[in-house]
Amino acid sequence: MTGCSRLFKIEIRWPEQIATSTWFPPLVYTIFTGLLAIIFVAFLILNLSDNLPVVGRFYFIYLTHWALITQTITMVMLGISTAWAYAKLPDGPLQGQAPLF
Repeated sequence: MTGCSRLFKIEIRWPEQIATSTWFPPLVYTIFTGLLAIIFVAFLILNLSDNLPVVGRFYFIYLTHWALITQTITMVMLGISTAWAYAKLPDGPLQGQAPLF
């Protein structure tokens, strides 16, 4: 018995499922997620510059600040993964849309 069982083999086409949208073409969707990531980073920098001088090291006791940091990290990772998947998209008929789950 060699190899992995079929249970752990996942056959997906991840570039088509990550870098495509039902509403936008792939390039527009990639630019859109990149802009959202830039906006979230700008909001985080503004929030840090407004609140750190006032509350100092107590900045992290507020749940809303942790939520903004977590959402910013998530949006940056989404932008990176979308750009990476867009670079790996094949040219073909499957380029248009990803299936809805």
